[in-house]
Amino acid sequence: MDSRIKIEKTSEFEEWYNSLRTKEKMQVDKRLAKIAFHSHFGDVKGLGDGLAELRWKNGWRIYFCRPSQSTVLVLLGVIKMDKKKTSKKRGFCFDEMPIVALKPTVKTTEHHPEEIFRDVKKVGAALLECLLENDVKAFLEILDGFLLINRMKVAKKAKLARSTVQQALSGKGNPTLKTLAKIVHESMS
Repeated sequence: MDSRIKIEKTSEFEEWYNSLRTKEKMQVDKRLAKIAFHSHFGDVKGLGDGLAELRWKNGWRIYFCRPSQSTVLVLLGVIKMDKKKTSKKRGFCFDEMPIVALKPTVKTTEHHPEEIFRDVKKVGAALLECLLENDVKAFLEILDGFLLINRMKVAKKAKLARSTVQQALSGKGNPTLKTLAKIVHESMS
């Protein structure tokens, strides 16, 4: 049984997504990949009537609903300029989210968040952009997203244990610059 959550998108979401820089697309797709492959939503706020929002500390919001048992439909992405403190994270359970019937006029297409991480040149350009902007958080987030999709291949090429690669970017890891450089080098070659 496939436990993967299918991600679908509206044309409004796609328009917003396409307006983002590559680095930002990768940050969004890392979050959507975690949902698709691990059912991990992160910071989510239920808005009622089957609508919820994925939240980022930088003000990004993605509004979504659940049109079927194993599908998330991303409706719209916005940048919320008001960054006032939001309420504490409440427990969120996708299984408890009501299934919303879509109108027949709503057209959706499938979104594959892992695809952007298969393009090594885009990943390399985004990582370089992060370094030039001194955006360490985005650098680690994009590298982690890349490894989420390509972890086994990178570990094998870098001749590192898969657990070393996994732990390097976890909150508990404290990788040396040598380990990070080896991971990035093997990822981009």
